[in-house]
Amino acid sequence: MNASTHNKARAIKSPSGELLFFAVDAMAQIGFHNFDNVKAVIQCVPAEWRGTAQVSSDHGPKEVDVLTHEGLLYFLGAALDG
Repeated sequence: MNASTHNKARAIKSPSGELLFFAVDAMAQIGFHNFDNVKAVIQCVPAEWRGTAQVSSDHGPKEVDVLTHEGLLYFLGAALDG
């Protein structure tokens, strides 16, 4: 999968064509500065709306935490309510 940029949030398409957003970018957009434990931060998102994906990097394949469109909206809503 190749990453592309959408309004400062990277996104990739899953093999089924679903748009998946990098969780770290969603976190950065709402003011997070520590990205040591992304999985713990996005635990508030229902499991069916979060996951991992393999992406290419300068250092080879890398696994990243991702959110579906629904997961992104849920995460941002939870952060605003928080």
